[in-house]
Amino acid sequence: MAEKLTDPNKPAHEIIEVLEDGDAIRNDGVRLTAANKNPWYVLATIYGEQEEGATGLDHDEVLAEKNRAAWNRWNGGSLQATSIEVEITNLFRSRMGDKTAELPSSRKKIDFSKVYFPTSVCFIGFFFGRDCEFIEAHFAKNVLFNSTSIAGNALFFEATFQGLADFRDAKFGSAANFRSASFKGVSLFDSVVFESNVCFQSATFHSGTGFTKTVFNGETQFDWYGNDGFEFEKASHAVRFFSEANFDSAKFNAKTRFTDAQFLTHVPEFHAAELYDDTVFPTPDKYTDNWPKLNDDDVMPAAEQKRAYNRLRLFMNKSLQIDEEQFFHRQEMRCKTVLASWYHKPFYWLYALLSDYGNSVWRPLFWMFFVMLSGALFMLWWQEAFTFLPKESSGFDWTLGLLGEDDPWVKPRQAAGWSISNTLPFLGFGKLAKELAWPLKVAGGVQTLLGYVLLFFFGLGLRNRFRLR
Repeated sequence: MAEKLTDPNKPAHEIIEVLEDGDAIRNDGVRLTAANKNPWYVLATIYGEQEEGATGLDHDEVLAEKNRAAWNRWNGGSLQATSIEVEITNLFRSRMGDKTAELPSSRKKIDFSKVYFPTSVCFIGFFFGRDCEFIEAHFAKNVLFNSTSIAGNALFFEATFQGLADFRDAKFGSAANFRSASFKGVSLFDSVVFESNVCFQSATFHSGTGFTKTVFNGETQFDWYGNDGFEFEKASHAVRFFSEANFDSAKFNAKTRFTDAQFLTHVPEFHAAELYDDTVFPTPDKYTDNWPKLNDDDVMPAAEQKRAYNRLRLFMNKSLQIDEEQFFHRQEMRCKTVLASWYHKPFYWLYALLSDYGNSVWRPLFWMFFVMLSGALFMLWWQEAFTFLPKESSGFDWTLGLLGEDDPWVKPRQAAGWSISNTLPFLGFGKLAKELAWPLKVAGGVQTLLGYVLLFFFGLGLRNRFRLR
């Protein structure tokens, strides 16, 4: 990548100029070769290109079938010494503008790297019998890989898909790598079979993406690409989803990583999906670093977020990932807070404030100390307390015999003891006075009630923090 961008306000891989010969210049200065100069693309479209805007449901099927048949016969090595070979060779030389050009070898890797595709590309039903590279390729319009089969490694490093990227029903027989790819339009991987490892590390999904009924038989990576000793530098960001991500009914049969993945507007949906036990999702301290906000424009409705989080929580419970289960429980509770009636919301707010939805140990202790301190200060402020609170009335000498009658610490110690005994009455200290003014009695009752609630939250936090299965 060039060190300096032509336009600092645009992404590095954005096309800023298309030259007369069809080549394209990216914002980072890299020049991409026009598709019609690439011998494999010419062969793949030997009978012509699809019209702009072609989709899997709306394209020239006759043209697609003719191109598919020619490509697959070449790929299988069955063109030699046939009239079809002569026809295809003549068409190939005409498209390439070279009367001596030869068809690419069917035994070498298929290379579409750094190619600029200005119009819709149709690979429906194509068979790629060896490694296939689309490294830094740029698809300006729709690209159709429906029912395509790639036997070798499929490399889409830093590829850009401006339009629809349709891979439905495709099959990847070896590794598939979409590291740092950018999907500007909708991307569809429904019913795809990945037989080996698949990498979407640091990819960006700007629009909705679908992995419904997709089968992942190898290690699956939707995390942050780092420098693991390879020649490539660490990516600048984690995998990012700016819209829907649907994994309903997908099957993950090996280690799966969504570590550091950012789901910015929608919670990924895994309804009826089969997740592998060793599956990792991000659980940040500040959930909005990786998960969508609850109330914002263009975000998933809270009710749908709750259903999606519930599915993830149940999976974490099943796979005995306790900390992750608690994280998704808190996410559910945040959604329920948004959905609750106005007269129920205060209970959710207090639950979050006092205990972080039953997850915190220190919050209940802090608030317990706050209640005790507030009660003691209130006692000191209430001058009648000193009148009705002589040492001998309580049956317990809070001065412990160390302070004199005129010692200034007698009253604070008595106030502290009164507050502690109200908040934690089970300690057996007893009330320090029986004849107090009614405001002090009310304050003591409130302290006792809050003490039991906070003690319950403290126990709940301990249980959730140290729970083992």
